[in-house]
Order: sequence, then C-alpha cells, then structure tokens
Amino acid sequence: MVKRFEDGEKINDDLNVSNEISIISDPYAEQHFHQIRYVAWAGALWEVKSVTVERPRLRLTIGGVYNGKQTESA
Repeated sequence: MVKRFEDGEKINDDLNVSNEISIISDPYAEQHFHQIRYVAWAGALWEVKSVTVERPRLRLTIGGVYNGKQTESA
C-alpha cells in the first residue's frame, strides 16, 4: 500500500492511497463502469480515480476518502 498526504489550506492533510481493487464484473457493471464513484474498503469509502476494463474483471484505482453523496447500495 502506498499512502501520501496532500498539502493544502487545511489543518490536517488529506490521506490518499494508491491501491487497486480488482472485481469480477457482471453485465451491469460492464455497461456502467463509468459511473463507479467510490468503493467501500478498510472501513471507509474511497474515491475511484480510474477504472480499467480487463474482462471479466474491472480494476479500480482508488485515491482519497470519498466525500460525495453516498447511494443506497453502499
């Protein structure tokens, strides 16, 4: 795991990780991979920075903690 802190105008820096999570996709995930915004991992929601399609898998690269609106399925 790689982690780094981003400098900013905050009291505490943001934590970012550079991990990849590989999932086996179903037809729905393959058609809507561009809508994946976050993944639940290690007790937190993490922002998905990129998705690589490698059938039958999707490789999700995650970054910082997700601060957007959470959907019902999470």
